[in-house]
Amino acid sequence: MKKDYQNQKGFSIYLVLVILGILLSVSLNISSIIITASKMTGSLGDGVRAFHVADSGIEAALYSTKNSCVFTSPGNVSGDTNYTYTITLTGSDCPNTGTSFSSEGKYKTNARRIMEVKW
Repeated sequence: MKKDYQNQKGFSIYLVLVILGILLSVSLNISSIIITASKMTGSLGDGVRAFHVADSGIEAALYSTKNSCVFTSPGNVSGDTNYTYTITLTGSDCPNTGTSFSSEGKYKTNARRIMEVKW
C-alpha cells in the first residue's frame, strides 16, 4: 500500500508556526515579569535611601538641640541636592523634653519617608 502525501503538503509549516507562537508568548510573559521585578527593586532602593535621609535629618535636629538650638531645615546630606530632609518641631523651640521631631527624607523626586522621634 502506497500512502498518499499529496494532501499533507505544508502541514509542517503550520506546526512550526504554532510552536513559534507559543514560544514567543511564553518568552514575552517571562520578560514582562523580569522587567516589573527590576523596576520594583529599583524603587525599593530609592525608599531605603529616603529612609536614611530622614534618619540623617533626625540626627541633625538632635545635634542642634544639644548644641545650639538652631535648625537648618530643609537641609541636604553632604551637599547633594538629591538627598534632602525637612525637619518639623512640635513643642517649644528648644526644650529638653516634651518635643517631637518629624523628619521627611526625600531621594530625588519619587521616594519619600517620614520618621518621628519624641524627645
